[in-house]
Order: sequence, then structure tokens, then C-alpha cells
Amino acid sequence: RDSGRRYNTDKREAMMEKDRGGVLVVGACNVDILCSAEEAESSGKDLLKGNVRHVAGGVGRNVAECLARAGTPCTLVSAVGRDLLGQFVLEECRSLGRLNVGHVREYEGDSTTVAMLNLNQGNVKDGVADFTGHVHIS
Repeated sequence: RDSGRRYNTDKREAMMEKDRGGVLVVGACNVDILCSAEEAESSGKDLLKGNVRHVAGGVGRNVAECLARAGTPCTLVSAVGRDLLGQFVLEECRSLGRLNVGHVREYEGDSTTVAMLNLNQGNVKDGVADFTGHVHIS
């Protein structure tokens, strides 16, 4: 039993050590769904031909990614739903290497925050976001 407690203590100390000397970022983690139509106007059509892709987003996550890519160790404090979108965002963060997501809370019930962005020539034309999950960041 002592070795089990020691393992947990070692794990906690390792996480705390990883947090030292870097930047702490508190903010949103979400999935951005980016849509861009090949046609400028709908011309009465129900659907437009175009591209749809999803990327990891959220202002806090984006700042943490930039810091990690620049070589600065950082810790992200945020929250994602315990769903496929949340797992996608966490895996994208982990792939950066210098980004500690040990303080990203996974919550039940609400889905991971999603922002649907309509692009026009690469710029955001309009969008809709569900911010329900942001209440879990604390």
C-alpha cells in the first residue's frame, strides 16, 4: 500500500515540476468548425458546395499552442466535455509536446464548446458558438 501512495505522490510531484518555469494559460478550449463556400451567394440553394473542416480552437488553447510552438513550456487550465470533440482537442494539445493539459477538466453532461465559423476568402464572415461548456472552467 505504501508503494501505491508513493507512486501517486511521485506523479503529483512530477506534474507540479512540469508546471514550474512556464506560462499558465486560463481560457477556452473548443472545436472550431470552419465552413467556406465556393459560391459567394446562395442563389436560393439549400446547400452550397464548399469545404468543411474542424480544428482545435478557443482563445486560451490558441495562446497556449503559440507559446508551445515557440518553445515555451506552458500549462493550460480549461475544460472540455467528456466526448469525442473533447478528446480531439486534448490530443491536438498533447501532440504539441510542451503543452501540459493536466489541468484541463473533463466534464459530463454538456458537450465540448463548438464554434461554427462561416469563412469568406479566409476571413470570418459570421458564426455561431455554443458557450455552454465555458461554465466548467474553474
